[in-house]
Amino acid sequence: MENEKSITVDIPNGNSSHKVTFHETKSIGNPLLKGLEAGLLEKVNQAHIKIIPYEKAINKWVGISGKNAQLYAVNPIEAIESANIGIPQDIINELKKASQLVLTTLKKQ
Repeated sequence: MENEKSITVDIPNGNSSHKVTFHETKSIGNPLLKGLEAGLLEKVNQAHIKIIPYEKAINKWVGISGKNAQLYAVNPIEAIESANIGIPQDIINELKKASQLVLTTLKKQ
């Protein structure tokens, strides 16, 4: 998409890795989220957009040690909160809230 802002993060996990891409768009590309209502998708999308400026700091922290990478692979929100790398608490809280809303909604389906 033209003028789309995105960032791809390669998250190590043991002997493999996972690529995660955050897009600054009006839609979410995750197929698990396709059945969710538009309002919830917008909350998730806005939370992801707000974390984009911190992706370099997150990548740097994840790459410092295998322990950091494992913490991030298991629970990325908890990991970045405990990393204390300059992400404002209101953004972390928004990520937590969006994640919890998705989890609650998916459990109902």
